[in-house]
Amino acid sequence: MGQQSSPRSAAVAFSWRRVTAVFIGVLLVALVSQGILLLLRGARERRAGFAGARWIWFSASPERRPAHFTALSTISLAAPPRRAIARLFVDRRYTLWVNGVRAASGGHRPGDAASSVDVTSLLRAGRNSVTILAESPDGIGGVLFSLDPGGSAPALVSDSRWTIDPNGLRLDAPGPQTAAVLGRPPLYPWGWRALEADAQRGGGTRGRAGPETPFIAASMRPPFF
Repeated sequence: MGQQSSPRSAAVAFSWRRVTAVFIGVLLVALVSQGILLLLRGARERRAGFAGARWIWFSASPERRPAHFTALSTISLAAPPRRAIARLFVDRRYTLWVNGVRAASGGHRPGDAASSVDVTSLLRAGRNSVTILAESPDGIGGVLFSLDPGGSAPALVSDSRWTIDPNGLRLDAPGPQTAAVLGRPPLYPWGWRALEADAQRGGGTRGRAGPETPFIAASMRPPFF
């Protein structure tokens, strides 16, 4: 005769099956919840104009001292865009340059909203340079940027492909180091508010300097306050 399992063994096996089923159920719920949260997060980023953008800085662990550097990238276009709006948040102060022309300057703090700058007239067919001069009185800060030229061209967003010139002197040539990615929004201390559109509260300057304002390194050093 074959051995028959005891009632106790059957109960143990049943208990393990229940535990396994509960564990798998909890895991599936967690995975689905995480997926939903990521979808909602991505949708909010897209609505705010920052889809795919990451917070960047010159260093992931900067020293506590004044910082002055440029973050540089390029975007190639088949034709001049009909409308192109740059969205940015820079803690603490910034000057935005597009193809060597000063497009805007301002500053942000945690609790401010992002700035919007119309750069349509500064973009052209071919390669376009985008440079952000960033400054911080204590070395701590972040840069979040997005430029959607419309059409089939992908948006230019702040990410690990940007380069950094720690001396803040380069306008067009790539910097000697890669930007440090701090994380994906929302990120402390800026939160979701940094993604909202409010150029006035965000301290951004709409409009641009004319062609008569070329890049001059010395002119890119505004006071912190």
